[in-house]
Amino acid sequence: MSDQQQLKQEVLSNEVYKTCFKILPVNASQDEFKKCMGNYIQSYEIIQQAFEQFFKKPKFPQQQQQQ
Repeated sequence: MSDQQQLKQEVLSNEVYKTCFKILPVNASQDEFKKCMGNYIQSYEIIQQAFEQFFKKPKFPQQQQQQ
């Protein structure tokens, strides 16, 4: 995974965490958090893929220098 993808994943996780924090009760268990975050990340990924297929653009331009 590239640094850019790693960063994107961290930002996504942070946003999802904040969203779940808002919608779950204060005393929600870790399992509830995991389930909430899992659902959000999954639907985000699906939306992202559909969007990219629609526009036929790669997520990040592949950097040739690294090879």
